Amino acid sequence: MAMITVLEASAGTGKTHRVTTEAVRAVAEGTPLEQMLLVTFTIAATSELRARTWDRLARTAAALHAHLQVTPVDTDDELVAELCDGDDDVVALRHRNLTDAMASFDGATITTIHGFCHQVLQSLGFAADVERDPTFVEDVRDMLDDVVADLLVRKLHKATGIRFPVDPARRIAEKAIVDPRARIVPAPDGSSDDLRSRFAVAVRDEMDRRKRAAGLLGYDDLLLRVEEALVEDPDGTVRDRLRRRYSLVIVDEFQDTDAVQWEILERAFGDPPTRLVLVGDPKQAIYAFRGADVHAYLAARRRAGEGHVRRLDRSWRADAGLLSGLDALFGDTALGHDEICYASTTAAPGREATRLSGLAKPAPVRVRLVGSDRPGLSLTPSTGVVQKDSAIAFVAEDLASDVVALLSRGATYDDPDDGERPLQCGDVAVLVGRNQDALTVRDALIRAGVPAVVNGTGSVFGTSAARAWLAVLEAVERPAATGTVRNAALTPLLGWTAADVDTADERAWDALHDRLHEWHRVLAEGNVAGLFEQLSARTDLPARLLRVEGGERMVTDLRHLASLLHAQAGLGGGAPSLLAWLRERMREADRDTAQDDRSRRLETDDAAVQVWTVHRSKGLEYPVVYVPFLWMPPPARAEDVLVFHDADSGERVIDVSEPKGPHAQERSEHVRRYLDEEAGGALRLAYVALTRARSQVVLWWVRGHDCHRSPLGRLLL
Repeated sequence: MAMITVLEASAGTGKTHRVTTEAVRAVAEGTPLEQMLLVTFTIAATSELRARTWDRLARTAAALHAHLQVTPVDTDDELVAELCDGDDDVVALRHRNLTDAMASFDGATITTIHGFCHQVLQSLGFAADVERDPTFVEDVRDMLDDVVADLLVRKLHKATGIRFPVDPARRIAEKAIVDPRARIVPAPDGSSDDLRSRFAVAVRDEMDRRKRAAGLLGYDDLLLRVEEALVEDPDGTVRDRLRRRYSLVIVDEFQDTDAVQWEILERAFGDPPTRLVLVGDPKQAIYAFRGADVHAYLAARRRAGEGHVRRLDRSWRADAGLLSGLDALFGDTALGHDEICYASTTAAPGREATRLSGLAKPAPVRVRLVGSDRPGLSLTPSTGVVQKDSAIAFVAEDLASDVVALLSRGATYDDPDDGERPLQCGDVAVLVGRNQDALTVRDALIRAGVPAVVNGTGSVFGTSAARAWLAVLEAVERPAATGTVRNAALTPLLGWTAADVDTADERAWDALHDRLHEWHRVLAEGNVAGLFEQLSARTDLPARLLRVEGGERMVTDLRHLASLLHAQAGLGGGAPSLLAWLRERMREADRDTAQDDRSRRLETDDAAVQVWTVHRSKGLEYPVVYVPFLWMPPPARAEDVLVFHDADSGERVIDVSEPKGPHAQERSEHVRRYLDEEAGGALRLAYVALTRARSQVVLWWVRGHDCHRSPLGRLLL
């Protein structure tokens, strides 16, 4: 009989608290800490889980000690009440188990799934086909670029004379290695699509060959090697060793798993004597683009059986009125799959009334309607519906006005830590789907006089715009260095193409050198802003970049960097000092430790309205949350490389066929499934966004093109 338990959560129901409860209860009842494995999916989450597990152990041990000393204890903690229930010798044994665990806590196995697999491979050695002393690499993109180039040129073109465009080849390659167990279709059948299918398989094989030859392991390789060790284990040696090592395995955020990770956990711990506890919320499965697969969660839930699924249904986050409003909005909506449905939750004690007071508009769920007759909106002549870009700009300005009204009328918030206090900017969050929308909202708020920062979009020093600035500044500093000048010419700042570089005559190069010498004099004065203005005018930069995909983002980043560089140049030191500063900022961004400039410091400032993308907001909560763009539908067109699930088996599939190729009819069905899954993912993003609020959430509804396909349209219409 399986010993799998699924604890299915909803937003705000305390998943991590429940993980620590299960762990501390097991320790108190006699499970040695060294026989326990706690798994989550990011290094940051691992650190938090370790800290919270220690805190729960310490608090519970202290409560049991107080109970034994006949001192009143906190009976609001259900775990403490449970463990204090018994004869004194039983409670004393539980207390001793907890203190023993605290003494050995440094040896607790609290790790990511990749960290666990690394430990398994180290213990198995060559039995798991592991290279001696492998080097672990986090990012294999450089190797992938080489593999794609070699396969296209050395094998494909030389062998067949066929030229396969690089961009679609790169996209096929990326999908193939992100989902290493996904089935690639169409199967080879002699058609023109064979080239694409065979290329995808060849990329996987060649990447694996090169990594093994170089003694390299990527994070996905850790999983695949452990999976292979468990599958190719006829006498169960590997499985039995793991089950003897761990008697209790608890996996947090299990909705973010994938098929390989689930197979590892099931094969290793899916049967007695180990108890496997899976904690997750499929409604918050929003990381498919990283390879997470909610179908693995559903398979695990079916394997456990409905009798072993326990649902967490008490919200410790939201007020009762907000929960009722969300119930009315979602109903029993399926969020992308018939087995993933919205679940109602009840408010925790003390959350029966709203914690907000003094609001002019107190409804816990507000929807602001934007009619086509609003001044400033542009309409599509043929349909009369509001144009998307016009609506985005209007909603951003309307949001800013609403935030001003919210914060200027003396509203208060009953903070659980500080008591009742004035509502502040940092109590307000705005959640959007795209980085560019985050910037639009931030700018609108700042124009309205509201401090606002964008969080979670990464450092601007880690972008291609920073690399472009570095190349150009190096050329401005050394305009006589031919290689440096060529690199600068190829950046978005100067806008030359590879063909331009190859065909440029002496006159063109002389003109560029003259400009670089001119800009050198401007830079010597510390005037990076002036340099950017001259460069933009000479190269028609805004118009040129806005004509290409991603150009708006690039222009924004280039301008942002220009302002940061200008501020740094004003501190003196000249061009060499400025270049050294920029290189160091870029290295920090690569290490994800950027804490460098005023913009970055502001973006961690709690005294400002916090603007997040929804993907980055998961796990956060705020008293008031604005979600302005749920009326926008997901893209109606599919990508050229489709990733979706087989309707019957649930297997992950990658369709690499050409859109108008010989498998067009089959592909059209795959496109439909792909778009359905994208729509389901958009609904889950909406769920995550709306459940970040404690007391009030504010939405907008714009009747634009295809609005019925939008997340809010699917909920309202």
